[in-house]
Amino acid sequence: MQNIIDFIFPIRLIPPTDLLPKSLQTEIKVKKKKRQKTGITGEHKTWIRLCQMQPYSDPKNHVPIKLPTRKFKFDYERDAELYSNLWIKYLRFKLAPVTYKRVLVYLDKYAIQHFSNPLLLADFLINSFKTGGIISLLSLSPLYILIGKCNLEYPNFYDQLYQLVEPAIVYVKYRPRFLFWCDLFLTSTHISANIAASFVKLMARLALSSPPDTILVLLPFIGNLLIRNPAIQSMLIAKQFDPENDPFNSDEPIPTKTNAINSYLWELKALQSHFLPSIAEMAKKIATNLPTHEWDLSDILETDMDDVMEKATKSMMKSDKFTYDLACDLFYSL
Repeated sequence: MQNIIDFIFPIRLIPPTDLLPKSLQTEIKVKKKKRQKTGITGEHKTWIRLCQMQPYSDPKNHVPIKLPTRKFKFDYERDAELYSNLWIKYLRFKLAPVTYKRVLVYLDKYAIQHFSNPLLLADFLINSFKTGGIISLLSLSPLYILIGKCNLEYPNFYDQLYQLVEPAIVYVKYRPRFLFWCDLFLTSTHISANIAASFVKLMARLALSSPPDTILVLLPFIGNLLIRNPAIQSMLIAKQFDPENDPFNSDEPIPTKTNAINSYLWELKALQSHFLPSIAEMAKKIATNLPTHEWDLSDILETDMDDVMEKATKSMMKSDKFTYDLACDLFYSL
């Protein structure tokens, strides 16, 4: 198994448009247009220049040596098919947890773009997503390609995505990655108001027990969901509400059955009393004056406690400094 890993992971298949020099790209485009005009069809094989060596003289023997130009025939479609078949056969093996993580990262970063039919990866990625933990988080990116671009039908996807939102998620290494893909999946117009409300409520509950750097990401996440789904903005309306009698069922794993849409976001009210002014102000803004434009999460996903402390320190340094009068009797009476 390790030998297969050592063989397949270093492979970097490059599309012809990226491999060719610009001069050859232009030349091929011109030839392609000419073939289209003349009606010539068929698979096109491209000769790629491997190296162009110039004549040089051997300094010892003073003999001029002329090196030839080396070329090879490059057939991207053939090589991409071989490459994708190699991956499919490899993924049938049982993978160790450490290898599993590496496979998902490499698959997303280097391999899936060369699959003529990415749906061949559907079974592997769905099983990966059902595994839970870090494996599920790492499978979100390639799954987005299958669901968003290849129209993969995955009826229970949002149920399983909802179940990944738990307190431990704020402390894992891949937290920014998870929140990015979670936000992207929730931009879909096909999700119901009940699903959107459940994610809003669950993220708000999570914010109550999270460190400040995570709250500063979760609040814009919540705000974006409220902006996209006007039907759930009723959760912001103040009511005679007792948190102990909240109709939201946090133990229900199915987002359509949590009754979150009939709840009130009292969590935002609680966060308005947070010791960090930036959190209190943002919670108040969402609860009382929800903007019309979404927050750009890409700017804040990587926020950590160092960023929070630096910003808070700068804010304190800008505050008004107190002054004192040395002529005050207090100093002379000592």
